[in-house]
Formats: sequence, structure tokens, C-alpha cells
Amino acid sequence: MDYDIELTTLNDQAAAVVHGEVAPDEIGPFIGQGLEKVSAALSLVGAFPVGPPFARYDMLGDRFAIDVGFPCGASGVDGGDVRMTQLPAGLAARTMHVGSYRAIAGAYAALEQWIRDNGYQPAGMPWESYLDGPDAEKPRTVITWPVEGRG
Repeated sequence: MDYDIELTTLNDQAAAVVHGEVAPDEIGPFIGQGLEKVSAALSLVGAFPVGPPFARYDMLGDRFAIDVGFPCGASGVDGGDVRMTQLPAGLAARTMHVGSYRAIAGAYAALEQWIRDNGYQPAGMPWESYLDGPDAEKPRTVITWPVEGRG
């Protein structure tokens, strides 16, 4: 699959998330449960998402550290499993993957190649924003990867 990659400038964005460390086969269920918890916490304080749900990943050997949640206003919803965090400001490479989550590795590989080829370096954990639910025939997922420098 060919990926169109763009360089974009992000503003800081507050987000409410649930954090966990999971094996690859636990990612889907963790995302579903995490989004339910964050939705409930936002509802309790009368807050609303200001963007699509997302998951931010970091590799930990054979497991993933994962934050899953929604961008929201800066008002705190900390409590229980839900905490506030920030999606960072600055430059980022971005692309959209259309189709099965199982094939999303190709989008990450294309982003990594683009970042190297254009003289940038990764500057933090990438995240996936889910524009469609997992039951969509061809779900759309936007991958955003913070970058820095220009080699």
C-alpha cells in the first residue's frame, strides 16, 4: 500500500487516558476497555472528547506500553485508572492507514522511511487516531509521529 505522508505542526492537546502494559494480542481488548473507562470518567465531570479516540504506543521488549483515550479540554479527570496527559506540540509526520489493523505495520514502516529520508528523527511516541470503529469494513487510522531536527 502506498502512503501519503505529510509534515504538520501540532499544538499541545490535553488528553484523558488509561495506561497499561500489554502483549500484542491484548491490545484490542485493552483499547476497548480503556475507551469505555475514559468515556465514563469524562461524562462524570461533564467533559467531552474534542477529537477521535487514540492509542499511543511504546515497545517494551515483547510488550507494549500503551496510553488509550481521547483528546479533551484541560480540566482534570484524574481518578481511578484515568489520568490526564498531553499530546505534544511541534512537528510531526502523519499518514492515514485504510484497512485492517493487522496490516498497519506498513504505515509505520513508510513513516519511518520518510522521517529518515527527509532528515528528521523521531521525537516521541507515535499514536494512532481511530476515525472509524473496529467494525468498519475498512477502518481509517491516522498515525502521527512527532519528529525533530533536519539533518
